[in-house]
Amino acid sequence: MPRVGYARVSSTGQSLEVQLEKLNQAKCDRIYQEKRSGRTADRPEFQACMNYLREGDTLVITRLDRLARSVVHLAQLAKRFQHEGIDLLVVDQNIDTSTSTGRLMFNMLASIAEFENDLRTERQAEGIAKAKENGVKFGRPAKLTETKREAIYSRRLAGATIGQLAKEFRLGEATIYRALNAVKQSGSVPALKTTKVILWLQVENNSKFVRGKGKSRQHIEDYILTEYDAKKLEKDGWEYELTFQYADDEDLETQIYDLSAEMSHEADLRNGFVECSFTEVGTDRSW
Repeated sequence: MPRVGYARVSSTGQSLEVQLEKLNQAKCDRIYQEKRSGRTADRPEFQACMNYLREGDTLVITRLDRLARSVVHLAQLAKRFQHEGIDLLVVDQNIDTSTSTGRLMFNMLASIAEFENDLRTERQAEGIAKAKENGVKFGRPAKLTETKREAIYSRRLAGATIGQLAKEFRLGEATIYRALNAVKQSGSVPALKTTKVILWLQVENNSKFVRGKGKSRQHIEDYILTEYDAKKLEKDGWEYELTFQYADDEDLETQIYDLSAEMSHEADLRNGFVECSFTEVGTDRSW
């Protein structure tokens, strides 16, 4: 009957040489080998080996921990091998299920595994029931709170694109659309506040060997600051009056930091950098 070997080590730094030598000594007709953690189900060679095995075959391994991810996994394999008539030979642990003694030992291990799993399941069920009595709620927390949905809606009204919102709130675009629709359907569309902010902006080159700060400032004025209805206070000055629409203080702060990052990125494209500060008109708030 065909003998199929399986060898595994958990990292690329370990050697399969010892296992392969033992499998060859056991006269395996085919050997599957891989360097993967035993805790993961993503073991391509293991899956290929399991798919190859047929009734009457003998699977040869050096130790049980080379084969199964856990005692529960071992029990599952034991049932399959018994049902499909596949024998198991474990070289280092002297287990051979083609013999009555080997079958007894392997089935005992599998039974212990099932017993442990049943105990674990029972304890888990009791723990969940007790937690529910104490008011603990299970399941994934909602990604979108009402506050976050309103913040998304406010940023959308302020001109943010769906792509920008998805990146800013770390959500999928479909989730952003659902949040916008939820606010519209609820009828509780947040009222936006408006404020004036003075931006002081300096654009410089990274070194004297590069040029581009003039073009960077021009692009910032033409493509970035226009979204905030920017007005330059002096023709050759570095100050601009910006208009922000926002839902709350957190939303305003987010918009300001996003604007700062966007201007820095524009300057960085031409080997430059920006220094900037923001001061709210009529208050002592600054960023």
